[in-house]
Amino acid sequence: MENETIKKRHSLTLENRAKGSMTGVSEVLSYGENELCLNTSEGLLTLTGKQLKIIKYNTEDGSLAFSGSVDTVKYNAKKPPLIKRIFK
Repeated sequence: MENETIKKRHSLTLENRAKGSMTGVSEVLSYGENELCLNTSEGLLTLTGKQLKIIKYNTEDGSLAFSGSVDTVKYNAKKPPLIKRIFK
């Protein structure tokens, strides 16, 4: 039997574009006042806005809470591993 990776659940809740929470975050790639770039179980997630702050990040369960004025939410799909793309 093949060894399969268990996919974590991912959710994003945004309240009045001012605060939010999410699950399924595996890594914070970059963090600044105007942009949060996160690796999630559903791919790369970029939040842009103003005065963005990470309030809480739990690396064990992948939960993250943030505040600030959110202007955009953008997902970039994960590419399959190179070996899978070559041998379809």
